[in-house]
Formats: sequence, structure tokens, C-alpha cells
Amino acid sequence: MSLVVRDSTYSGIDLQFPALYREDGEFMIEFTKAYYKFLDETIDRNIPKLRDIDTTLSSFLVFFKKKYLADLPLDTVIDTRFIIKHVTDLYKRKGTQESLELLFQLFYNEQIEVFYPANNILMPSASVWGGDTYLEMNPVFVVDGYPIQKGDRIKGNISSASSFVDEIIFVNFTGSLIPLIYLSNTSGKFLSDDSLEVTRDGVRTNAGKLISGSISQITVEAEGRASGQVVGNRVKLVSDAYGNNATATILSVSDTTTGQIEFNIDDGGFGYANPSSVTVTNTIGISDQVLIITQTESPTIKAGDTISSVGFASGSGSGSAITSLGGQSFATQPTSITGSGTVIAYVHPLIYISKISEVNTEFNLFPVSPLDDSENIINDMVAPFEINGTEAGTLTSVSAVNRSASYELSAINNNETVTLITDQIGDYENVILGATDYGMTGDGPESILTTLADAFTTLNVVLGTIAELKITSSGGGYENDVYSNIANVAVSKFDKKDIIINFSGTSFLLKAGDIITQERTIEDLTGAGLTIPYTVKAKLIRRAGNDYYFRQLSFYDFDEDVSVNITGNLYTISNIKPDPESLPMGANAVISGRASYETGQIESVAIVNSGYRYQDAEVVSLVSIEDGDYFNKIVAKATINAQGVGATEGTWKTTTSFLSENTKRIHDNYYYQEYSYEVSSIIDPAKYVPLINETVGVAGTKIFSTSLISSVNDVQPTVDVEIEEYDIGYENLYTENGVDVVTTEDSADNIIVTIGTPVVSGT
Repeated sequence: MSLVVRDSTYSGIDLQFPALYREDGEFMIEFTKAYYKFLDETIDRNIPKLRDIDTTLSSFLVFFKKKYLADLPLDTVIDTRFIIKHVTDLYKRKGTQESLELLFQLFYNEQIEVFYPANNILMPSASVWGGDTYLEMNPVFVVDGYPIQKGDRIKGNISSASSFVDEIIFVNFTGSLIPLIYLSNTSGKFLSDDSLEVTRDGVRTNAGKLISGSISQITVEAEGRASGQVVGNRVKLVSDAYGNNATATILSVSDTTTGQIEFNIDDGGFGYANPSSVTVTNTIGISDQVLIITQTESPTIKAGDTISSVGFASGSGSGSAITSLGGQSFATQPTSITGSGTVIAYVHPLIYISKISEVNTEFNLFPVSPLDDSENIINDMVAPFEINGTEAGTLTSVSAVNRSASYELSAINNNETVTLITDQIGDYENVILGATDYGMTGDGPESILTTLADAFTTLNVVLGTIAELKITSSGGGYENDVYSNIANVAVSKFDKKDIIINFSGTSFLLKAGDIITQERTIEDLTGAGLTIPYTVKAKLIRRAGNDYYFRQLSFYDFDEDVSVNITGNLYTISNIKPDPESLPMGANAVISGRASYETGQIESVAIVNSGYRYQDAEVVSLVSIEDGDYFNKIVAKATINAQGVGATEGTWKTTTSFLSENTKRIHDNYYYQEYSYEVSSIIDPAKYVPLINETVGVAGTKIFSTSLISSVNDVQPTVDVEIEEYDIGYENLYTENGVDVVTTEDSADNIIVTIGTPVVSGT
């Protein structure tokens, strides 16, 4: 049942009386009706209307005020109904800056400023340090229509990294327009192989492979390191290509002075025989002498070459003398250099050699005699040398021989047992047919009547990667690093180089060291016409564009017609070829021998600023930027990996801990504390301070008051202004033929001036 409220009480009063009154008491009825009419005109009986703050009687507002606005300054209130409706918003925001601003807006119709002294308190170790991260993208020709914009969210399909785009700028580097995308809220690490998914306004699009990459890792080379470097010093990365602006800090340096050799496995290679094998063995060559040549870098000198010299050494100037690398002095009466050896390594202008056999064939200088102090020392000693019997240049210095360091191979991994026939046609190219014994690996002597099955012997050999060395001696008194080569001749003679593979698709992520496999079949050398299953393995060395460089970890090669397993998925090979610059299997291990005769050689660095336009696998120079003897000089070389996210040098983003910051104050437990706040207003503090404390203030906080100075300038113009614009040009004057334009020469400046009639147009 619904309640019906009549607009007036007096209407229908006569129907409330008995019929007797309606007949004989007309005056009584009219009097009663007049009374209720009076009440209707002075009192509103609509209860729902009276309960609504928007429609209640003004005389009823006092009851609302007593209930909701007790002790509030109602004398300043402009709109009581509005305040009563929204006073709960004030209470809900109690203790916040918004509650203070709302309080003054409601009751005083004024703006205020709120200051928290805690923001100016000096707080040790609280300043925020950090740099920006960015993606260096592939060059573009135009800026318009770039698929990535500020505010987008990007995600890499391979790395699964994601981030928001804070900013994107386009920088011109020597003619190339490079987009730099600055990131925030980054999860994971983007890679240059990533295809980017862009999310904008809820719509996802694929922008493709756009990342060029920045320096993400750096490896210091062992050679050419200057001593005397200090941890924490800065170096810049100088590129011979396009890279610029990258810097790093030194993390660690060498700290020993013993002159000993530290042998380390830089790359274990593959194709080395198990150390316990007696059928096939590994040979080790370690450099024991260093020669210096005078010519420019020579591509004709390589590991394994035979170098020799029997010639006179000469120097310029009378009474001159020559000096060796070890600091010894030799007179020129005349002097000769003689000796021979095997080239172990060539790092221009140094040639690292070892003796050829047990016969002592090291290079010697003679005659040897100490120099008198009165004699002049020169550095341009020259003596001819030969490579494999052909003259190849001149030597300028020879170091002392040192054979005190040595090692042995003690363990291999990635083991594989293969069946080999080590005989090759080239081994017998000088053997005359009909000889009584060809010297092949079969049992007994071979002749022209011997069958192939009897001529050769199959060997079961365990091959693998060098995993461990046994250092038999670290030596002493070394003045140079040493180089070494370790080879399994039975395998290296097959000349199996590293391989370069191209794939039909590259929707996979591979990094250096990752393994790929292939299941194929090979010929069974122990049975005629039979095949056996075989697993081919290889390790990724590096990538250059679509060329993937691999080192095989199995003796037999990949079959170009069989799919390759990469991260659990099969991929098709489109092309495969050997890397002609690589060393053969069985001779491709890299064993470094660093001499620790100097301290302060850089061992590792950390990137401070990634810079721009560096290339992956690029070798850069580390140049000192610290004041001192090495300022602006190369102190080391390093190889970089430039496939990741770039970073800028860190800066202080806040100054909370800065003693030099003039706005910072020491905590005083009064004004400068965590629980004080200051209100600036044009209102008298005596009016609003008690109000704040009783309504929106929080217990335990302390309020301070200041005057708010505000001014408004009237900049409205007081005069009418009309601006007129004129465009003044010239109409050319023509000769009678109507074609030629009449011109003249200004006598002052010798300027040809076209004569014409001024034409004025304007508004």
C-alpha cells in the first residue's frame, strides 16, 4: 500500500463530519476548514520533501546543521545545503592535503598552499641514483610513420622481455638517422634477434626486427695490456668503425709480480684424443722465444711456419750498438742473428716461436759484449729472416729463451668414440709404386698386391673437447706472455674447419655456446655397405647477419638435406660451408699463457655508458681518460657483444642526501620533522587552526601557518588597437615588345635591380 499525501488538509473537511453537522452545523464545519487552511498555509506536511536537504524548508536547516556541521564556522558558509551534502567527502579525506584544500574551499572559498617540512630534511644515503635504459634501433630514412611511439608497450618474441616506451628520439649519427627508444618498467632483457610486438590502445601489431643492439658485454684481450692501471679508473671505448661515446670502469687488474705463466683454457676446441690413449696422442707446442720484425703486418706468417735467419745485423751510426728485448746490449763488430724455430703465434710485430726439435736451435746474437757507457745505443737493428725457406722480412730484436713453463692435457669432455682410417692419399704422394713396403697402417708390409682391407687399419679413438690441464710448471722470470698450440695430428690432417650455416627460417634464439644437433646416418667402416645412426653436434661461436658460425663437436659433418634440432624444434638448412679462416678440428683449441710479470693490467671492466653504433663482435681500444701517464693512451683491447639494451651513465635523480643542497635542513623534532605541515592562506590562522585540529587534523601532527601572498594583474587593454598588414611587391616594366624586363644596375652596390611599379595590397 502506498502512502498518499494530500496537498491540503482542509479540502474534504466537511466529509469528515457526520451528516447531522453538515445539515445543522455549517458554521462549525467552515470554522474547522478555515483553521486547517491556516495550518496548510504555514506548515509543509510533505515528510519526504522535508527530509531531503535539497527541498527541505529553510527553517529546518538548523537541525541538519546541528547534526552534521556541529562546531563548524557556519557564519562563513556560502551554500549550507551544498556543504551538508558533501561534508562526508571532507571526513573521508581526513589527514590528507585534499581534506585541507576542500575545507578552505567549502567554508572560506579560498585557495591554500600546503608544505611538508619533511621533504626538506637531510636524509643520509637516501638519494636515488640511476641511469636510463634504451634500445638502439636500425637506421631509418624518415621519421614519420615510425611503428613505435611514446606510450606504447613493446614485447620481444624471443626474449619475452617487455617494457613501456617513455620517449623516442631520432639522432643523426654521421648521416644515419638512428631511433633511440627509452624504456621504463622493463621486464627481462631485449635482444637484437627480437621481433617486437607493439601494443597501443589495446591493439597489438607486429613491428618486426628493428633492434640494432647496444653493448651488453665486454671481454678484455690478454695481449697489449698496459700495466699500472687502477680499479675504478675510467676508460673510453674507441672504435675503428662507427661506435662512439661508450665508457667503462675498471673492475679488476692483475696483482702478481712473479713472472710466472698462467695457462688457461680459452676454448677447448674439439678433436683431441683421450689423454690415456696410446694409439693416437696429442702434441703440445709452447713458445719459448719472441722475435720482433720491422716490416708492416704480414699475412704470410702463420702458425706452423718455419722461420730461420742466418744474416748480419746492422745499425746506423758509427760506434753504435744494438739492444735485445730483454734489455741486454750487443756490440756491432759486426753482429749476426742465427737460428730457426716453429711459429706458434704471430701478433704483429711479435713472432712467438719454439724450437723445432730437441736440438737447441733458438735464435742467437753474437758476438756478445757489454757496452761501454760512452757508446751510443740504437734501436734499428735489422737482420733478414725466412719463412719456409723464402725471405720474408727483417728482424729488429730477439728475446731471451725461456722454457721453464709447461703443461699436459689431463681430461676431455664431449667424448665421442669414432672409427678412423688415418691414412690419406697425400701421405703417400712420394711413394713409388712397386715398393716393397708402402708404410701404410695395415699389419705387415704393403705392396702393389695388397688389398685395401689389408693395407689400412681402422682405429677406435675417443675424441673430445679439452676440459682440464695439468700444469707441470709455471716457470719463472718470463718477460712476455707465451702462446701454445695443442694438436691431434691424426684428426687435424682431415682439415675439418668450423662451419657456416644458413637456415631457411630464423625464428629461434641462439647465443654463443648453444648446441644444435642433427640425427643422420654414416657409413660403418667395420662392415661393407652398412650404415649406422649418428648424432652430429655443433656449438655456436658467433653470428654475422644470417651466417651462423659453428664449431663441430662431432667428427662427422652435418648433412645439408637433414633438418637440425634447435631448442627442441627442427629447422631446415639452406646452405652450409666451411669457414676458411678457422683452424682445423684437432688443432682449434686456444690455450692462453699469460705472464703475470707486471701488476695493474686490466682483467675486466664494467660498462658505464653503452654509447651508440658499436658493432657486435667488434674489437675496440680501451683508452684511459684519467689524468696521469696514461691519459688518452690505449691501455688494453677488448671484444664487445652488442646485442642487448643500452644504458646511460647513472646520475643522482634526487638530492635528499646532498650536504651542498641549500634547501635541506637537519631534523629538529619541531618544524623539520615527519609529522608537521604548513598551511599558507590569506585567512587569519586564529580562525582556521582550531577548525583544522577539530575536523580534518590527525592526532600527533603539528600545524604551522604562514601568509599566502597572491596578486592578480589586470592585463586587459585599455585602448582599441587595429593592426594593418601590407604586402608590397613590384610589377615589372617591359619593353615595347612586351617580353623583355627592364633592369638597371645600382651604382652604390653594383646590384642589378628590376625596375617596376609598386603594387600595394593589404587589409
